[in-house]
Amino acid sequence: MTHDEIRHWFQRFKYDPEYRDLALQRQVPMKTLCRYVGLDYTTLKRFLNDEFEPNAKTVAKILHAVECVRKGLRFKRIRPADFKGRGSSRWVVIGPFADKPVKIFPPHDSEDPAVRMVYGD
Repeated sequence: MTHDEIRHWFQRFKYDPEYRDLALQRQVPMKTLCRYVGLDYTTLKRFLNDEFEPNAKTVAKILHAVECVRKGLRFKRIRPADFKGRGSSRWVVIGPFADKPVKIFPPHDSEDPAVRMVYGD
């Protein structure tokens, strides 16, 4: 897959209605997808913006991310009953990949060691 094709797929994940739920919420959040495949989000952004040439391992992770989403990987945002606004929600895996052990992702990288321990960082 060429660089332009990969960029096209990530644009689709962000804007195409096929990758949104009935409420038009994104089901493929980029940061969460990167965490799922073990890829640094900044690395993905730099690659998509043509800022550097990644090594073979990084390209393999990017292609793996694209392939997972093409095969049905989606995420759903869940909010606790005591939702207090931004930062209180979490993403869970849904779709055909949900039968694998479900991992709940924090909405962003946390500096709190307790959060990193719970989420396996």
